[in-house]
Amino acid sequence: MVSEIFGNARGSAPSWHPNRFRGSGHVLLRPQPTARISSTPSNNGTFHQCEKCQGCVSVSDSTTEDSKATDPCSPCTGCTHQLYQITGSTKFMGHAFKWEKGASSAHILRAKMPDAETGLDPFVKFMCVPSTPKHGSTACNLDRTINSARNLMALQKLSKECGLDHLSGRAFVEHVRAIMPDQEKSPSSPAIAGGGKVDQLGIFTSAAPGVSMSNLAFSGKTLTARTALKNVNSSLIREAAIYDLLFCCADRHAQNIFIDEEHNIKLIDNDQMLGGSQKGRAAAGSCTPSSLFLPMNMESWRVNKATSGVHHLDYRCHLAEGESDITLPDSVRTCVSKLSEMSVEGIIKNYDISKPKAAEMLKMRAKHLVEHSFMGALTEAMAEEKARFDADVNSPAIGEKLKHWHYNLWRPLEKPNCLQL
Repeated sequence: MVSEIFGNARGSAPSWHPNRFRGSGHVLLRPQPTARISSTPSNNGTFHQCEKCQGCVSVSDSTTEDSKATDPCSPCTGCTHQLYQITGSTKFMGHAFKWEKGASSAHILRAKMPDAETGLDPFVKFMCVPSTPKHGSTACNLDRTINSARNLMALQKLSKECGLDHLSGRAFVEHVRAIMPDQEKSPSSPAIAGGGKVDQLGIFTSAAPGVSMSNLAFSGKTLTARTALKNVNSSLIREAAIYDLLFCCADRHAQNIFIDEEHNIKLIDNDQMLGGSQKGRAAAGSCTPSSLFLPMNMESWRVNKATSGVHHLDYRCHLAEGESDITLPDSVRTCVSKLSEMSVEGIIKNYDISKPKAAEMLKMRAKHLVEHSFMGALTEAMAEEKARFDADVNSPAIGEKLKHWHYNLWRPLEKPNCLQL
């Protein structure tokens, strides 16, 4: 089934028609559009070669009708998507914020296919694009892409069953045949000419409205950030904390949280959840969450004194009146009860989770949420990393340069540092 849906690990096109899975949950697939070869002259003054359907060249927005009239190339159906770099800005609370490109090791671009509801073009992630400066390889092993795609589809099914799917944007997987766009010069990298071909799976996610917490909190607009954080929807914060604990988000930093002017939040970059981001010394262990919505972990600990107020995302700052801890919504309570009673094999089969360890972790987290308070379940989730931390701090080989602080996701539990409302 996996190879039937996603193709093989070397990136060949899958053997299904794009409409086959239309309308199944959030997995959205669309008919393949046509593209016209650009008439923009190359550096030596000649037109790009017409590649017909053996390849494609995307049309530049700056191409004029006059230049199209002199285009010696006929329409080409080789492209399935038109890609472009992450550029532009968005307005938020009277200020303009530039779109962030992020620090991912993957290629993250945008595709010209506006969302019917928001009008925004989605983002598309390629874990590896051969022969690009970022990856520099003549071939890519796309197992990681396939696992990420499976994880994302599993996560969407799980979050829908638990009543938490409104927290994340729509996601879908498509085979992409396109041209890499030029990369403009930036403070961190030189300009890179595009033109390389992409012919592999792309992981698409809809653009979240608003701005990222990172953009808001660390752009120097401290008053705007603190005002937005004071008014953020507390119910969504509590649900986001449940989402990141249950589904094990080990990378919920400020760039992966968006807030809009109605004070709602969206969680992005979720394809590495369910244990997908566990690497290095923690790779063989049970997944440890690290999220701004949760205490006792690296992400929230390091911003606990930030002047921007981003520490106000701690769920303990958003408990309902009279509550000392999160009360699970009925939909979540029903969901975790079901998961806790399923076998690991049943979870793998039902949700197509790519790693058996992730299914084992999911069942264990659900069981803890049934048997303990929310804080109790979080303490259980952090226990393995804490034990590793305690062992490392007493090991001269590791403790000499405090490496245990750098490589470990556990942090001491501190009091919530909430903004005064």
